[in-house]
Amino acid sequence: SIDIISYSPWIQIQDAHNTTFADNTFDCILSGWVLKYSSDQEKMIREMVRIINHNGIIAIGIEYYKPETNKYFGNKNPRFLKWDELKKSVNSVEEIENILIENDIKHSIISSYDALLKDKNVEELYEITGLPNTQVMLCIQIYK
Repeated sequence: SIDIISYSPWIQIQDAHNTTFADNTFDCILSGWVLKYSSDQEKMIREMVRIINHNGIIAIGIEYYKPETNKYFGNKNPRFLKWDELKKSVNSVEEIENILIENDIKHSIISSYDALLKDKNVEELYEITGLPNTQVMLCIQIYK
């Protein structure tokens, strides 16, 4: 496991854009709620592909935010980043898959789940409850 901070001997402090792991090291990579805040999401995905084995599984989870001002958080999202700072960040399964395609990364989708907030009926429920976001999940198999 890697992170930018660690209180555990089981977690290494590393840059997810340029890890020290050898090529084809892992059978499975789980990227949980970090890709959206990457300074270079494309590079981070390429790094995951570099260190995953042939036929390896990569699971990516990100938060989906409506890119607009809302009554709960003003012009910032719950992570206190301005919306314009997140403009270029991935916000859907389609955007993640586009990065894979543009980088000629051979893959197949095992499962995908896009943000519920794209559904108008669910959007109203989130507004009523005050919940600011939903999740985007993509699980893929990589072929090298």
